[in-house]
Amino acid sequence: MNYDNSKFLDEYSIENFNVLKAYAYFTKYTALKRGNKKLGKNILNFNLPPVKSCMNSSDCSKNCYAVKSYRMYKSTKNYQDIMQFFALNDIETLEDKIINEIEDNLKKNWFSKVIRIHSSGDFITQNYLNMWVKIASKFKDVKFYGYTKVDHILNFDNLPTNLNIISSYVNNKLNFGPHEYISKLRAESKGIICSPTRGKNLTCEECKYCFYKIFDKKKTVFIQH
Repeated sequence: MNYDNSKFLDEYSIENFNVLKAYAYFTKYTALKRGNKKLGKNILNFNLPPVKSCMNSSDCSKNCYAVKSYRMYKSTKNYQDIMQFFALNDIETLEDKIINEIEDNLKKNWFSKVIRIHSSGDFITQNYLNMWVKIASKFKDVKFYGYTKVDHILNFDNLPTNLNIISSYVNNKLNFGPHEYISKLRAESKGIICSPTRGKNLTCEECKYCFYKIFDKKKTVFIQH
C-alpha cells in the first residue's frame, strides 16, 4: 500500500497558506491546550488536523471522531491548521513555542505533568516526530503519550522512556470501532477496553494506563466515540 497524504499538503505551503495569520496566532494563543472532560482538565494537549495530517487514514477517516469538531468549530480548524503549517514549514518555531509553554505550565500547581500528543491528527513527518522526541528528552519529569497509525512508516526507535507512543493496531486490526467489534478484539488480544470510551466515569488523567510503557504488552482497545 502506498501511504500518502500529499494531496492535502499544498494548502499548508508557504505559497498557499496565510503566513501572517499563522505567526500572528502565536503572539496571542497557545500551542498546548488544556484537556477536556475525557482527558482531564490538568492534562495538556496538542493537535493537528484529522485526516490531513494522517498518512494512513484510509480505514478510519470516515469514522474519525475528530473530523466533526474540525468541521463544526472554526476556532478548532483554525488552531489545528496553523499547528500543521508550523509542523511542515517552521518546526524550530513550533518546538520553541512548545518548550516555552511547558516551562511556563510547570510553574502552575494544576498541571499534572502529562501531555497528550494528538487527540486529533498523527505524526506527519519524521522531522515532526523527532521534534517530540527532543522535547520529551528535555522534560524527563513530564509524561508524553499518544497513538499512531504510522509506526510502520516512520522510525519510532529509541523513544525516551517518558514518551509512550501506542500503535493503533492490535493483531493487525484497528484498535477502535463499534462495541461489538471491540468486544471481540479485546477477547482475541486479551487486552482491555479503554474505560472512558466504555462509559465509565473516569478520565484519562485518572486512569493513567496509557501513560506508561510497562502496560504496552496488554493492548488497549477503544469503543468508537
